Amino acid sequence: LAWHAHAGLGTTLMGLALLVAWWEYERRPWGAGLALAVACALRQEFVLFVLPLLLAAPRARRIPFALPSLVVLVGWTAFRWIYYGMLLPTTYATKKLPVAADLGYGLSYLTDATWNLGWAGLLAVLILRAARERDRLRWAWTAGVLLHSAYVLWVGGDFMVLSRFFVPVFPLLVCMVWPRGLERAVWVPAVGLAGVLVLQWNQFGPHEESRSTRLMIQQGFKQRWARLGFHFRDLAPPDTRVALSPIGAFGWASRLPIVDILGLTNDSVVDVEPNLEFIRVKGHHRANFDWVMEQRPEYVILGNGVRAEDGTFTINPWERGFYESLQRGGRFPQAYRQASMDVGDGMPLDVFVRRDLALPRGTVWTGP
Repeated sequence: LAWHAHAGLGTTLMGLALLVAWWEYERRPWGAGLALAVACALRQEFVLFVLPLLLAAPRARRIPFALPSLVVLVGWTAFRWIYYGMLLPTTYATKKLPVAADLGYGLSYLTDATWNLGWAGLLAVLILRAARERDRLRWAWTAGVLLHSAYVLWVGGDFMVLSRFFVPVFPLLVCMVWPRGLERAVWVPAVGLAGVLVLQWNQFGPHEESRSTRLMIQQGFKQRWARLGFHFRDLAPPDTRVALSPIGAFGWASRLPIVDILGLTNDSVVDVEPNLEFIRVKGHHRANFDWVMEQRPEYVILGNGVRAEDGTFTINPWERGFYESLQRGGRFPQAYRQASMDVGDGMPLDVFVRRDLALPRGTVWTGP
C-alpha cells in the first residue's frame, strides 16, 4: 500500500473507496453507491462488485445504490465511443493477448500476489467463511472479490511490482476474513505479523524483486522521468510533441502533447498483432512505428534515454521498429538525429531530435 501510494495512478484511492462501500452498504446505500462510483471511475472493472451487490440489495435500495456507478460507467463509455470509437477502455484493447498467453501471465501474477499478499490463502478463507455463514450479503461481497480476481487472471495481471491489480481489494479482503471476536486478542497481531514476514522473504536480497532493487529503479528511472518532464516544460514550446514509452510522469510534469509509442492514449495499436516472441513485459507487446512517424514529433526518447556502462545505446524490445530503421538507414534516421541533452543531474539524456529543428540549449549532436 505504501509503495503504490506514491507510484501514481488510483490504486490506493480505489482501495479506500471499496472499503468505504463495504462499511456503508447496509447503513447508507447511497454512500456505498457513491464510493463504488469512485472506484468505477478509476477502473471500470469494479462494476464486478456492483452487479452481485445489486442483486443482493432489497428492491428499495437498488436505485440509490446502483445509480452513481451507472452514471459513471455510461459517461466513460460515451466518452470512449466519441473519442476513440471504442466501447472498452483503450488499455484493455492494447494489453489484451490471446487467452492462453494471458492466462499464463495471470497465473504467474496470482503466484506473485500470493507471496506479496497471501492472496490464494485469503481467497480460500473467504470462501469457507461465506459457506459457513450462508449470508446473502456476505456471498455478494465474496462474489465481487472472486469476480475481480478472475478478471485479473483473464487480463494477465500487470507489469508493475507488488501486485497492483490486487492491492485495491486487499484491505476489503482482510476485513472480510478477519475472525470475529478477536479484536482484543493480543496474539492476533503477532501471528499476523509473523505470517507477513514469512511471505515477504522474497523482498530481501540482491535479486530483481528485492526492495533495494525496486528503490534503485524508483530513484533512477521513475523519479528521473518526472525531472525530465520539468526540464522539457522549461525548454520547449507548449505545442512540442515528444514520443516515448513511459508517458506518465513525463507527460504530467512536462504538460506537453505526448505521442504514446505503446498506444495507451490513442488507438494506434488496436489492430497490431502482439509480439509474443521477443517481448515478455505484460502490456508492452504492441507498438506502431509507422503511426509514430506519421505524427512527426519534435523529439523521440527511446529506452530510458541513457547509455549503458559500455557506452552503447539501448532501447526497449517494443521499440524494435526504430532500431531496425536506424540499422538500415530508413525513415527514422532520415528524419531524426541523435543528440545528448544536459538535464542538470549528471546523466545526459539521449534523445532523437527532428533534423529540421534547431538544437535547444545544452544539447549537442552525437549521431550522424
